[in-house]
Amino acid sequence: MAKKDSYQLDVYSLLETSRYISTYAHSNDFLDDFYLYFKNYDAVLKGGSVYFRADHFYELYHYDHLSYDEWKKTILEANHQGEIIPLRSYSSNKRNLSVITYVQSLPFNTFSESLGTAVVTIDHQQIGVLLEGLTKQYGGWAFIADKEGNPLTMMGIGEDGIGDIISKLESDINSTFELEDNEEMLISIESGFNGWNYVAGIPKEGLMKKAKMIKQITWAVTGSTLFIGVFICLLLAHKESTPINNLLHVVKEQFGSDPSNHKSEFDFLHGNISKLIVNNKTLEKELSSQNELLKDTFIKSLLNGEVYSPKGIANRAEQLQIFFRGEVGIVGILQINGYGDMENREIHNELSTSRFILKRTLRKLEPSILMTDLNSDKVAFILTVDTEKEEVINNEATRLIESLSSSVVESYRIAVSAFIGNSFKGYQQINRSYYEAREAFDLVSTKINERKMIWYKDIARETNIFYYPIDLELRLINLLNAGEASDAKDILKQTFHENLCEKELSPQIVGSYSKK
Repeated sequence: MAKKDSYQLDVYSLLETSRYISTYAHSNDFLDDFYLYFKNYDAVLKGGSVYFRADHFYELYHYDHLSYDEWKKTILEANHQGEIIPLRSYSSNKRNLSVITYVQSLPFNTFSESLGTAVVTIDHQQIGVLLEGLTKQYGGWAFIADKEGNPLTMMGIGEDGIGDIISKLESDINSTFELEDNEEMLISIESGFNGWNYVAGIPKEGLMKKAKMIKQITWAVTGSTLFIGVFICLLLAHKESTPINNLLHVVKEQFGSDPSNHKSEFDFLHGNISKLIVNNKTLEKELSSQNELLKDTFIKSLLNGEVYSPKGIANRAEQLQIFFRGEVGIVGILQINGYGDMENREIHNELSTSRFILKRTLRKLEPSILMTDLNSDKVAFILTVDTEKEEVINNEATRLIESLSSSVVESYRIAVSAFIGNSFKGYQQINRSYYEAREAFDLVSTKINERKMIWYKDIARETNIFYYPIDLELRLINLLNAGEASDAKDILKQTFHENLCEKELSPQIVGSYSKK
């Protein structure tokens, strides 16, 4: 900051700053009433408002027994390093409060001339709410005082009583003892951080009343339990001994028996059964973690066209508990906007969180959808439906993406673009739909800076290059080697339709495609 006369008053920046800091008031009740003072501008920022003259702010927010000049000199312009001002009467926009004040000079940790001040006023009742349970449950009292003995907040006790108690505690503030005059149990402790004293008083009558009741209940429950337990033990001991012996023999047969390693037969049972339980839980956790990894691998294999048999796809999906609504659907790629090529640990963590939010929201909107991460800012999804009508498929995909985009923007400020391929009419065509979505992304993604939904069928494609990607060629070769003639024909039909129907290739390109 510089001197006030060397700066023009930046009204817009101050207003934006005041709006920004107003969000803190909604995140913490103790920050509900705080303000910032900038000495350069003689301006006060508070909760979305800017007071360009400090005296105007003082008219609405001031201490009752502190004049404007004293307030400005001792609070705003003095150097404070995390100081706490004890309880004072305070007027906050015509509301009479008793507040504790925290004052910190700006910038932090400097002993030079202060350039500004952050002031937080906390209504003592907000702290007192935390102490209400003591007074309501036990009829006691509590208070907090600073290291000079000035009360910061109190509940169930007056300031006069606080002074008497502080004087009695000066010899040993970290103590618990009984006050003889009113038979109260007094508990106190001094904070090693700020020197505050936390003191509570609980009437002995309140404590003993519950203690006596607990004692009576304990004796009743103990006596009844002993009598009933002995009776049941005698009645069932013989009946239950036979199954236990049988179980002991089975465990010995499975694990072997070595009496020297166990104190008793029950100790032998306990050790081996505990080992079984631990091994079972460990195996269950390993299988659970592996199952998610296998699901992700299976989804990526569908996208890359590495699974060729429809029956094999169905069997794998059933094993992994993946359920398709049908063999018809659509594939898309979701990109998180706003990050570009930025790479650092903070950006990586933000993108990981954003991807998790996207997948969780998609799962809520459509439980049967399949998803997998492509890289740090992209997620691929497979949406299956139970109809072959192209219009219905496109409408459902549109509804899903629009709902997702609206939800994450409103709740988390995450902007998403979607790149969607043409629908597939069988599991083997998932790879083709994914390739189209990826091609749409490659052609359009660099031009997008806002939320959009890009369809492969709507983009302008190159007319001087025929459609025959390397992964499609490799898949065709693998199908021919595996003897899947019908699937290989489907791929050829797909390439013919894309090159001869969807594109207008020149005769030279058509000839090159035929030779290929």
